[in-house]
Amino acid sequence: MGLGQMNAEVALEGGGKWQEVVLFPVDFADADGAVRLDWEGVWELSLDKSGKWQGAAPAFRNLRWQEGMREELNARREVKLLQAPVVAGK
Repeated sequence: MGLGQMNAEVALEGGGKWQEVVLFPVDFADADGAVRLDWEGVWELSLDKSGKWQGAAPAFRNLRWQEGMREELNARREVKLLQAPVVAGK
C-alpha cells in the first residue's frame, strides 16, 4: 500500500476468508526508512500487487480511514516521543 513515496507491505493469508488489515502512520516508510508520524496531508491511498496476481479479482469491503488514539499511535513507534533527542530546542 502506498501514500505518495511512502509504502507499507502487508502479508495476507490468501484464501477466501475476509481479513482485517489496520495500518497506522508509522507503518508507512520511505526508501530511507523514515516513517510518518500522522495522517496530515494524506489524501490518497494506493493498493498495488507485489507480484503477478493469479486469482480472482480482489474485493475490498469496509475500506475506511479510522481515527486512532494518540496512545495507540505512540505505542507503535520504535522511539517513544519522551525518549527522542531534543533537536533545535524542540
